[in-house]
Amino acid sequence: MANTLDTANAASAAANPGAPIPRSRWLRMGTLIFLAYLGCYVDRSNISVAAPDMVRDFGMTGVVTGFLLAAFFWGYVVMQIPGGWLANRFGPKWVIVGITASPPDSPRPTTTSSRSAS
Repeated sequence: MANTLDTANAASAAANPGAPIPRSRWLRMGTLIFLAYLGCYVDRSNISVAAPDMVRDFGMTGVVTGFLLAAFFWGYVVMQIPGGWLANRFGPKWVIVGITASPPDSPRPTTTSSRSAS
């Protein structure tokens, strides 16, 4: 019964742009946004936990370690202007749909070494 009411509320909100957004929609979107943010935060935090071992194992300097830890922000820096322009030109909904629907990188073919193992 509640699902039918949510569908009816969503349909009436679509028909009347000034209508308030149903609470269930806020809860669903809020939960999805929270989970996405949590995943990004955990991903960023993991590399800082592993950094001391990486410095020791690979003999990295402080500068290299700084660049490695800042790597997550380079994508944000590079895409701020083009992303804003695309969102203004096509709308944020279509930009997000386009990014989400874009195909992943194609797998690289594996190469075998021609040298013998002698």
